[in-house]
Amino acid sequence: RIAVVTGPEPTHKWKGFVRDFYELTEQLGAGAVILLGGLLAETPHTRPFPVDVTSESILMRQLDDVHPNTYTGPTGITGVLAVMGTQYSIPATSLWVSIPHYVGQPPHPKATLALLKKLETLVGIAIPLKPLEEEVDAWERGAAELLEDERELAQYVAQLESTYDMENDPQTSGDDIAAEFEQ
Repeated sequence: RIAVVTGPEPTHKWKGFVRDFYELTEQLGAGAVILLGGLLAETPHTRPFPVDVTSESILMRQLDDVHPNTYTGPTGITGVLAVMGTQYSIPATSLWVSIPHYVGQPPHPKATLALLKKLETLVGIAIPLKPLEEEVDAWERGAAELLEDERELAQYVAQLESTYDMENDPQTSGDDIAAEFEQ
């Protein structure tokens, strides 16, 4: 059984929100919490969006591609919920998708698709994604049109693509990536 909780980020009384959230998970008999989120990043819209999977739970980190959370910057309620899962004895895992900052205005069907595909892999369930894939095609066409009108942005995206390709090429060394970054 899966329960989905959505809503706006609480700006006040977040401690009560966290308590209520975990009380609800206990009432539902949840064995785990999976949090989905997006962050603006320097990633090109023309490549697959990276999804980072982290967990404070040693149990969850035994799964493929689940790493400890090493982030130390500002956070939102999903970050707080992820950390607080251990206090409530419910393993919490976070899936964060990188969204190109230059097309940061929601909706982001490509980011949603990347998160859901990773979720499918993580929990071993099939999610009907065909309608979302059609939205991704339209979204990508819109992003491509944006580049047609903005020459400087198109050059910037080409640089992001080059960096992305180098970072994801198993033959690329760390020195190659550093040289590309410096350029």
